[in-house]
Amino acid sequence: MSDSNENSSSSSSSEFITDSEQEENPWGKINLRKHTKSKTKEILLFNNELRIGRSSQCDIQIKGLENHISKVHCIITKGESKNENDPIFPVYIEDNSTNGTFVNGLLLKKGKKQELHFYDEVTFCQIRSKKSIPPIIFTFEYTSILDKVKNEEISKRFEIIKKLGEGKFGAVFLVKDRKDQKRYAIKSVNTDYYQSLFESSESCRKKSFDEVNSLLSFNHPNIVKLHEAFLLKDKYILLKLDFVGGGDLFESISTQTFSEQKSRNVMKKILEALKYMHEKGYAHRDIKPENILMVTKNGNDIKLTDFGLSRAFPQDGTMMTCVGTENYIAPEVVQGNGYTKSCDLWSAGVVLYNMLSGLSPFDGNRGDMPLLQQILQGKFYFYQEEFENISNAAKNLINMLIQVNPDRRLTAEQALNHPWILGNPEEIKDQFQNIDEKNN
Repeated sequence: MSDSNENSSSSSSSEFITDSEQEENPWGKINLRKHTKSKTKEILLFNNELRIGRSSQCDIQIKGLENHISKVHCIITKGESKNENDPIFPVYIEDNSTNGTFVNGLLLKKGKKQELHFYDEVTFCQIRSKKSIPPIIFTFEYTSILDKVKNEEISKRFEIIKKLGEGKFGAVFLVKDRKDQKRYAIKSVNTDYYQSLFESSESCRKKSFDEVNSLLSFNHPNIVKLHEAFLLKDKYILLKLDFVGGGDLFESISTQTFSEQKSRNVMKKILEALKYMHEKGYAHRDIKPENILMVTKNGNDIKLTDFGLSRAFPQDGTMMTCVGTENYIAPEVVQGNGYTKSCDLWSAGVVLYNMLSGLSPFDGNRGDMPLLQQILQGKFYFYQEEFENISNAAKNLINMLIQVNPDRRLTAEQALNHPWILGNPEEIKDQFQNIDEKNN
């Protein structure tokens, strides 16, 4: 730590001072972004607790804005993993200042710890005054999660076997890791794509890390496993994922006839994955057959994938950004007045309809109104030809999921307890009988 006096200063520039001699393996880092004159733009984090402020006794000392930075302005704490299989540990930030600490533009409550996520933006001096005080801004990263690599280092590490697919977010490749000789999927995410969805380049960049943050916190048999992530040329995120070789559910529906039993088995696993995600505080926001991978071509085991649009929902559970895929998007997402994790259950209901019939419940070419109006009104039919041999219990579950009013829509846990999922279709209880059957 560098020693310095703590007298007030009217300087509008600032400098971060920290130890340069530390052990070899940092667990995180701070990237300085604005209004600092430090030569070092990156500060590695080693200690389990880090105090940031103007005091020379802090682990990270800020000089030059002594009138606006408290002696100990905030504290960053490394937490413990929930279990040994979790590849990520929680990190917390606690405000201890007079002028406030802001995370992603929101003021922290003084003395209360808040979890700090990958690439969260922390700001000091975000105040309004006659004399403009430039804010100090830094972002937080886990160093062990996202390794910055060069193109040639990737080719040395992985043997590219073939391209598996390509979409609006990037491409997916089948590779062999030269370290363990096992096959994996490498997904490249182009961070530029998010500029069409979010307001600023910084929010685009932060959003592109959400998939990393989501996947690293998940450990569930029906969710694809992320092993490592790399940052290539500051533009592409490369995700090393389990290779799931059975294709996606869309391909399976297109080439196979799904029995009611097979649909039940797959649907149960989708719901179990959603229940896990929602309990972890995340919404997927793009549930569709293309994002459900089949472990084997003819089996029932699935893994949920593609978390590029997922997010940790705020404390009140309300999200605003209109994202998703047209035929599967919930009406409240389109309306723009806010929505919750319940949007995933609408989409799951559409997927169940797909499996049982091979059709989409909403189709601008098959209904009596435009596609968007069909979705907003929840207007669909169980066509005689496709649903003649489908049980009323299965149709009841679809009705309970494709509900325009999200308050009447089943949760993942409630859907898992629906008689059709439990294999007791004759036992439709009162709580599942309050929806009229939609039919032609």
